[in-house]
Amino acid sequence: MAVLLCDNKTENLYYNNYINLTVDNENDYTNMGLRFTNVSWENYRIDGFANMDMYYVKNIKHACFIEFLKKLIDLNNYLLLFGVDEFYLSYSEFYKKIHFIHDTYIYGYDENSFYLMAYTNENLKKIRICCHEIRDAIYGYLQKNNNASFCTFRPVRNKYVTVDTGKICRELNDYINKRGSDIYAKTDIYGIATYTLLQKYIGYVSINSEVKIDLRIFRTFWEHKKVMCERIQYLSKVYSISLDVCENIKSIEKQSRLIFSLATKYYLSGRKEILERILLLMRKVQDGEMELIVELLNELNRQ
Repeated sequence: MAVLLCDNKTENLYYNNYINLTVDNENDYTNMGLRFTNVSWENYRIDGFANMDMYYVKNIKHACFIEFLKKLIDLNNYLLLFGVDEFYLSYSEFYKKIHFIHDTYIYGYDENSFYLMAYTNENLKKIRICCHEIRDAIYGYLQKNNNASFCTFRPVRNKYVTVDTGKICRELNDYINKRGSDIYAKTDIYGIATYTLLQKYIGYVSINSEVKIDLRIFRTFWEHKKVMCERIQYLSKVYSISLDVCENIKSIEKQSRLIFSLATKYYLSGRKEILERILLLMRKVQDGEMELIVELLNELNRQ
C-alpha cells in the first residue's frame, strides 16, 4: 500500500482500492489467509501502472545483499519485500518477541540505513532503519521459506490517477453484498462474508490448542479498517461526509486494532477467554461496519 502513497501520480490508487476482502485456503484452517482483492503488484503491472522485476533471496550472496539492494534503488526502483521477519526489526512491536512475517518496502537509503514506510505505534510512517536489520529480517524469512523473494517496482511516468468515487461505491456495494472477483482467488467468499469464516477459524483455534493462531489474518483485518478510515478522512476533504460516519469509522478502526492486540496476547499466553473476547468484538465490528458502509454509500450517492 505504502509505495502508492509516496508518489503523487499513484496515491489515489490507494483510496480507489483496498476495499474488498477474500480468503485463501478456506477449507484448511492451518493455512487460511485473509487478503485484499486485486491489489497485488501484478495487478498494477497488468493495469499499466508499473514495471517490475522479481529476485529470489537465495540467489543473492549474504555478504553482497545490502549493496545489491542499494544498486537497485539507484536505478529508480522501489523495493517490495514480500516477507520480512519483524523479530529482527527494531521499529516493530514484535522485535525480539515473535517471529512475525509481514511485507514492507524500501524507498531510499543512506550510508548505514534504509528508508521504509511501515507501521509503528499504530501509524504508517516513514522510518529510517539500519541496513543490517533489513538484511537479517529478509534472511530470517528465508529460513522459513526457501522461495523468499522481493521485487522492484517502478511507477510508469506521466500516468496520473484521480479519485474514482464510482469505483469506490461499486466496491463498497460488492463488499456488503458478499460479491467480488480476484485474479488469484479460488473461492466465492468475499466482503462481509469473510467475518463468518474468521469466526469459524477462531473456533477451530480454540478447539485445537496445538494450532498457533495466525496473526497475519488479524493484521489484515485491522489494516482493512484502517484504510477505510483513511479513505473516509480523505473523501471528507472533498465531499460532504457526516461527522457520524467520520467518528464511527474511527471507533471501528480502534476496535479492530484491539482485536489484533488481543490475538497477539493469545499467541503469547494461550488463554481461551481472549478468543471469546475477540469473537464478541468481531461481531460488534461487523454490525458497525455494515451500518457505516450503508450510510456512507447513501451520502456519496447524494453528492
